[in-house]
Amino acid sequence: MVVAIHNYHGSFHEVAERLDLSVIQKPKGYWQDFENVRGVILEYVAEHGVSGKMPTIVELRKAGCGSLVSAIHDYHGGWHDVAGRLDLSVSQRPTGYWKDFDNVRREVLAFVAARGVAGMMPTESELRSAGHASLTSAIYQYHGSFPKVARRLNLATRRGRRGSMRKVNGRDSG
Repeated sequence: MVVAIHNYHGSFHEVAERLDLSVIQKPKGYWQDFENVRGVILEYVAEHGVSGKMPTIVELRKAGCGSLVSAIHDYHGGWHDVAGRLDLSVSQRPTGYWKDFDNVRREVLAFVAARGVAGMMPTESELRSAGHASLTSAIYQYHGSFPKVARRLNLATRRGRRGSMRKVNGRDSG
């Protein structure tokens, strides 16, 4: 049927127009036009988002805008470029952010200061439950493990089920 529509009737959009139907699929090249991207993002922000803040990839996908997400990366330079052109702030980290250990250091130490125990490396579970899944992934993917990061930050780690602590730099952390 798809082939027949294209071969004998032009396109889905032409057939839909003749039948007075709306089309969910955008016309070819729609997302290459930045004005279409601008309109959809600003409409989303006005109806569902936070003023001045770029919606996240997850938010746009949940709203049925998966093709917009792809277009942002494929045609318009990525999330940060589009947000900048629209004068919107971005809560997502730039590409490569987690590879830089200084960013991991800053995030872990901020977590410890705000919610953790002074001198103690937070656990994977603590970080994930507080919404820091990307930080836990970065610790494993780019920086070895929680114990390795703890050593670099001079923080004690918990081990076992009773919460006993490991020594850091020759000191008893408990």
